[in-house]
Amino acid sequence: RVPTLRSFILPGRIEAASRLHFARTLARRAERRLVELSTEISVRHVLMRYINRLSDCLYALARAEDHDAHQNDIIQKVAERYLAAVQAPAIKEPTMSLSFQELHQLTRAAVTRAEELQVPVVISIVDANGTQTVVWRMPDALLVSSELAPKKAWTAVAMKTATHELTSAVQPGAALYGLES
Repeated sequence: RVPTLRSFILPGRIEAASRLHFARTLARRAERRLVELSTEISVRHVLMRYINRLSDCLYALARAEDHDAHQNDIIQKVAERYLAAVQAPAIKEPTMSLSFQELHQLTRAAVTRAEELQVPVVISIVDANGTQTVVWRMPDALLVSSELAPKKAWTAVAMKTATHELTSAVQPGAALYGLES
């Protein structure tokens, strides 16, 4: 359930993960000592395998703890931003649903622009509550866009901002890093 590693990890985002990483280093140290001891006396192979698997297990548990804490942190920050946007004392226009004709005009305008750019896309429109109202996939659009476009549309509504304005907030080390997961 944790993403594939693409860089070196620094343990310590939360205490539980740090303690599991520390336990892993102790297991690795015990494994090295067993290897040294096995040059002098006979050590059961099952014991060597167990201590190796123990350190692997501790590593996986540490990553899972770290991942869960990070996900919870993101959820908390998203909720804070959402509540701040909802509770902002701005004058709000009444929420209106788009008519079929308006949805068709929006979709047609997006298709026309995509054709001008010669970029096949997936168009996704959601209402003010984030409920999907239109999804249109142009021929030859990237398959992944069928999954990403609705999520991007929902994110724009949920975060009360255009998704391109979230670019800096979702970079590594930023407040919403990992929002896509």
